[in-house]
Amino acid sequence: MYGHFKLGWTNWEGNTWTNYKAILGLLGALGPAISAIIMTAVIDGKNGVRSLLKRAVKWRVNIVWWLVALYFWWLVCSILAATYGFTSIKNIATGFAISLINLPGLILIIQLPTLLIGMFGEELGWRGFALPRLLNKYNPIISSLLLALLWMFWHAPLAVFQEWRGNLPIDQFLLHYMLLIVPMTLIITYFFKKVKGSVLLAMVFHASINLTFNAYSVALRLDESYTAILKEKLIIALWIIAGIIILHYLYKTYISQPKNKIQNAELLST
Repeated sequence: MYGHFKLGWTNWEGNTWTNYKAILGLLGALGPAISAIIMTAVIDGKNGVRSLLKRAVKWRVNIVWWLVALYFWWLVCSILAATYGFTSIKNIATGFAISLINLPGLILIIQLPTLLIGMFGEELGWRGFALPRLLNKYNPIISSLLLALLWMFWHAPLAVFQEWRGNLPIDQFLLHYMLLIVPMTLIITYFFKKVKGSVLLAMVFHASINLTFNAYSVALRLDESYTAILKEKLIIALWIIAGIIILHYLYKTYISQPKNKIQNAELLST
C-alpha cells in the first residue's frame, strides 16, 4: 500500500512494506525492545520478562506526573514562543487551552502507531531494560550519558538518509542530534525515576516530545525561519533544564546516596 511512513521525525514516501528505508526504520524502532526482551529472558528468565512487560503498562502513577508527561514540552515551547515574541500571548494562551483538551487524544490518535511501535520499541529497551541496570552501577548523570551514547549510536545509521537528516550534512546533523539527545536523556532519566520505573509513562513522555516538536510550529502558524529559531532555542532550554537536573543529582549524591541505590534497584521490580 502506497502512502506515508512516519515515525517520530522520520517521514518517508512509498510502499511501507517494500520501501527498504521504511523497513529499516521499523526494525530500528523495534530493535531495542526485542533486545530487551531477549536479554531479560537470558538474565532473569520468564519472571524477569513478565516484570519488564508489567512496567510497560504501569499506569498507577501520581496524576501530577501524568500531567507532566502530557504537557511539559508544550509548556516549555509556549514559554519560549512568548519570550522571543514568535506569536502573541493570546495565540499561545488559546493554543495551550486547546492542548489541555486535545493533546491526550492527539497522542492516542495521531501518535498511536508511533506510540505502539516507536515509543514501545525504544522505551522498553532504553528505559525498561538499560537504564535501571545502569543506575544500579552508576549515578543518574553517568547513566544518562552512557544511555545517550547508546541512543545516538543506534540511530546514527539513519543519518545517511536525507529524509531523516533534512538538508543538513551528516556531520552537522549528528552534532545537532547529540546536542538534543544528551539533555533529553538526562531529563527523561529524572522523569523515569519520579514515576517509579513506569515504562508506559516514559512512552507517553517521549510521544509528547515528538508530537510537540512536530506540531507546535503548525499550531502557532510559524513560518520556516521562526520554526528553525524555535528549535534552536528549545535545545538551549533543554540544556538549561538538564543543567538544573545535574546540579540536583550532584547535591543529592552527597546526602542520600544509600537511599538512591535502594530506589534504583526497585525500578527493576516495580
